[in-house]
Amino acid sequence: MTLRPAYLRLATIAWLCGSLVACGTAEVEPAAKPDLLTLEMPQSGGRFILMQGEEVRIRLPADHGTGHRWSMVNEAPGTEALALAEEPAYESGSAEVWHFRAAGTGPTILYFVYRQPGGPAVREVIYSFEIR
Repeated sequence: MTLRPAYLRLATIAWLCGSLVACGTAEVEPAAKPDLLTLEMPQSGGRFILMQGEEVRIRLPADHGTGHRWSMVNEAPGTEALALAEEPAYESGSAEVWHFRAAGTGPTILYFVYRQPGGPAVREVIYSFEIR
């Protein structure tokens, strides 16, 4: 059995440690921006967490040919934490799309009703958010 000189053992140990450290320092790609959160009618009643600056799209079934429209009821406290990012858009014959950006922090509720102007609500949806 041949014993290696101490400096060779130390050099081998140093090389092994350096190799292990190099393996653990791979370059990491920056995380991709998360997709825009899209909520639809089935998620009504749900509670969602957003970080300040994130965006959410609310897509609600609608047929403007019937005279019905979705409107947002701003009676809940904290609604200013979600700012309308752009005017609601109508996808012909299928849906209204509302787009918001988390502009503040805290609990927020978005409440929508679907009705003809001046008429009673025929549908309603509500989404709760915690904005951090």
